[in-house]
Amino acid sequence: MPEVLAPETITNPIGVLNPKREEWYARADVKWLKDDGTVIPPKDYLENLKYRIWVREIEKKGVDDDHELKRSFFRRAKLDVLFFFNTFLWTHDTRKTPADLPFITYSYEDEFIAFINGHIQEGKDCFTEKSRDMGVSWCALGVVMWHWMFHPGFLALLGSKKEDDVDRSGDIRSLFEKLRYFLKEMPTWLRPFGFNWKQHSMFMRLINPVYSNAITGESANRDFGRAGRYKMCLLDEFASMEYADEAWTATSDSTPCRVVVSTPKGTGNKFWQLRYKSSIDRFTAHWTVHPEKAKDAYLVKDKRKLGLAEAFELWKQGEKVSSPWYEAEINRRMTQETQSKVDIAQELDIDYLASGNPYFEVVELNKQVEWTLTEDWLNFDVNKKKVIIGNLIQIDGKLEFRQNKNGWLRLFEKPRQSGQYIGALDPSEGLTHGDFAAGSFRDKKTRNLVAAIYGHFDYDELSMYGFL
Repeated sequence: MPEVLAPETITNPIGVLNPKREEWYARADVKWLKDDGTVIPPKDYLENLKYRIWVREIEKKGVDDDHELKRSFFRRAKLDVLFFFNTFLWTHDTRKTPADLPFITYSYEDEFIAFINGHIQEGKDCFTEKSRDMGVSWCALGVVMWHWMFHPGFLALLGSKKEDDVDRSGDIRSLFEKLRYFLKEMPTWLRPFGFNWKQHSMFMRLINPVYSNAITGESANRDFGRAGRYKMCLLDEFASMEYADEAWTATSDSTPCRVVVSTPKGTGNKFWQLRYKSSIDRFTAHWTVHPEKAKDAYLVKDKRKLGLAEAFELWKQGEKVSSPWYEAEINRRMTQETQSKVDIAQELDIDYLASGNPYFEVVELNKQVEWTLTEDWLNFDVNKKKVIIGNLIQIDGKLEFRQNKNGWLRLFEKPRQSGQYIGALDPSEGLTHGDFAAGSFRDKKTRNLVAAIYGHFDYDELSMYGFL
């Protein structure tokens, strides 16, 4: 059967036009249909509500007793993820009245959904940095739900910074409650055949009985995702996740597609490393791409009004962009000056440096230049701004330096045998996870930084490295 709803195709099993079905079709607004009869979900709020009511009317007696229309809508939802979102998914926002809202995707959400879906299908890692309240988690979970419903062999793992963020009964903020909300709000005939809430919806687990597809959850831990094999893994709020480095390593062999999503939280974490130290495919959901938040956006330096696309492009170029919504958010968050700056940087601006409660002034930090890694001892000179990385090893009472790009020691200039140096160590609570321990050693005469220690060490290990 063609994937259209044209009058000539809407017939009962014996080929005679069904009057109730014909009446149902006549109630469709022409704006919802292409010339060939293909349904187009409207993006206007009221129009979309009317459209969804019209779709649900096929459940009335006499309209689709042969289930021909249900099969057509089912096939269309299976083939088109955006049709699935804009026809059958709902979202929940307690700040609005009503709180239950039809999921009507913005243009940037269409792009993000295509971005996530493409990486799942291709089996590639991807990275998303975002401002707060951009609907990114809802979109990512909608794509996960779509694959779980329609594609055999789909196994997904969901993770976040703590267990309650992954699954907490009755808490729509948790990932699994969002998935359950999707299922509860969609028509029963669209759900997987035989789905039973008691049997197939458990703590941190959703089962599709048709294909034996599964979505499982796990809180942050050192061996996150290591045991299973998955089509994709969603790492939500990754910048705040404890054991993020270990989780990234553990999932490398478990899935070809790790979907990383977060607002930034400083520079000393795996999320920042992926953003600036890797070639991972990246999507940026800044508030300037949101039609409501960027309404009447303007360039701060000359108050020039900006369109949606222009506002985002100028922000990417480093220009200061504002809007009435952004100004209101700044005023609302300005409680304690220092913390408010961090809050704004983290939740609104996607500013990695300012979002991490930096000790040093951000302006000065931005002036710093990263030195180039080298293995050439002959041309190793402090004026060339190069660094050599490796380990110090004690053999028969003698110290040897072994180059290793993953080593714990960084040398910025050759130590002098007659030189005098002063060192300081910060064990960072002596944990082998979380924040990095560090040590620095300076020439007492020139005050140059000669060497530095960096990594996850306990107290004894760091003390030994400092001694060496």
